[in-house]
Amino acid sequence: MDRSNGQKIQQFVNNRIDSLIRISNQSLFSSMMAKLRRGVGKEPGSVPELWEMMFDGFPAELAGKGPQPSAGERAVHTVLTLFALHQQSKDIRAKCMHEPGVSLGQAVGRLIKAKSERDEAIKRRFMTVVTANDIDELVWHLRGLVQLFRDEDVPLDYGWLAKDLFYFQFSNYQDYIRLHWGRGLYLKPNENSVGEEGGVVHAAQ
Repeated sequence: MDRSNGQKIQQFVNNRIDSLIRISNQSLFSSMMAKLRRGVGKEPGSVPELWEMMFDGFPAELAGKGPQPSAGERAVHTVLTLFALHQQSKDIRAKCMHEPGVSLGQAVGRLIKAKSERDEAIKRRFMTVVTANDIDELVWHLRGLVQLFRDEDVPLDYGWLAKDLFYFQFSNYQDYIRLHWGRGLYLKPNENSVGEEGGVVHAAQ
């Protein structure tokens, strides 16, 4: 696998979120976010309203060629729709739920600090995500976790998450992604050897 593929997915998502933040017309912004939320749990490409957001400028080499969405298309669709769910009812300029450098594991750690009385329940929910056998099962459980992040204003790096979900769809990378998420939960940021540049996946490539 080309080691740059994950970075391309990450950058595409970062650019898309940046474009949303720059929308000055509030009604247009609200409309776009509502469209994205309607895509939560849907198959990539099944919501025509999202085609421009999902496919315009998408790396051609990572696009699907057959009847099924590619790994890149599925990762992008998942994170952009979940970001819209996470950002719901929040002012994106005052409180953006996309924060570079916050991995999924780190976000769960912040959630546990915010809801310490529910730490075991949150950890169990996180375990259902990281032990998922395939991307569909993972995304199903991830949606509930994102709703908890939304309730407690815990941000997440959605570009980084897109890269993680892209690699998770290849079985030989799944344990590396799980390792990365586990480190993020338990290690302090300056101890976390995963790092923002792709961590264990970078080492595996």
